[in-house]
Amino acid sequence: MRLLNVSALALSVVYIFCKWPFSDCDDESDLRDQCHLMDRAGVAEDAFFELACLHHLAVKERVEVRNQIPALETYLMHEKKNSASAIVRVEKYVKSSWEMDRKLDIQYQRNIGA
Repeated sequence: MRLLNVSALALSVVYIFCKWPFSDCDDESDLRDQCHLMDRAGVAEDAFFELACLHHLAVKERVEVRNQIPALETYLMHEKKNSASAIVRVEKYVKSSWEMDRKLDIQYQRNIGA
């Protein structure tokens, strides 16, 4: 929306300047040429302004991404620790289950042998 307002403002400034009564142009053709050049300059300025805005947005996005990197690193480290802890708990559970099965098997074999 801002780009459209700036473009409209630039065109009105060109129109006002071309109609300025104290112009140093001698005839109407010089005035038309000057207006044409100013109109092209306005378009160039608008294009430059738009590119500057796009560049500013791109830089802003890069800064936001760079600011998010430490938070993501912290989150990933936390998740890595949680995963490692969960894996250790599962391994302990599996080991204790094997031990319990072995003890029950030995007890069962004793009961059968007796």
